[in-house]
Amino acid sequence: MAIADTFTERFKTRVHIVQMVLIIIILGVTFGRLSIPNPPISRSSIMAIPIGIKSLIIIAYQMLSEHSPRFQRWRSLKANMILDCLETVFWLAVIVVSSMGAGRGTGTTKAISVVTVLLAIVLEALAIWAAACSTVLFRQNKRTGRENLATEVNYRAKSGGQWS
Repeated sequence: MAIADTFTERFKTRVHIVQMVLIIIILGVTFGRLSIPNPPISRSSIMAIPIGIKSLIIIAYQMLSEHSPRFQRWRSLKANMILDCLETVFWLAVIVVSSMGAGRGTGTTKAISVVTVLLAIVLEALAIWAAACSTVLFRQNKRTGRENLATEVNYRAKSGGQWS
């Protein structure tokens, strides 16, 4: 797989689906931690809930505006780029705050905090990739009017390697 194939809308959709699954898992783990009797409830133990819900809403907006004809009028590559860049900051905050709170727990709550941090690290990596992909797609569209990097690579191959 070439580098241009990883910055396509199709691959980005797959990454968004993986992100949604991981976010649902992290929400389940966090709600499970809150259901334990007498846990020390603090900001670090519940921070993944609003960030996860916010991320689900943002990814739902991106997927609906990209793939549903009814919502395509609200599609904006610039908005997707900004939202994906903000996602990296929010998941980094979850990593930092949850790891700081993981040291205070005991037994089960500590293990759940570690799982939350590990899932947040994976989500951070995926968010960084999504931000890079959105930035590449936005700049590509701004420069050439084409929304897909693979389209540009194929176009250049057919035109003898010249930029349009």
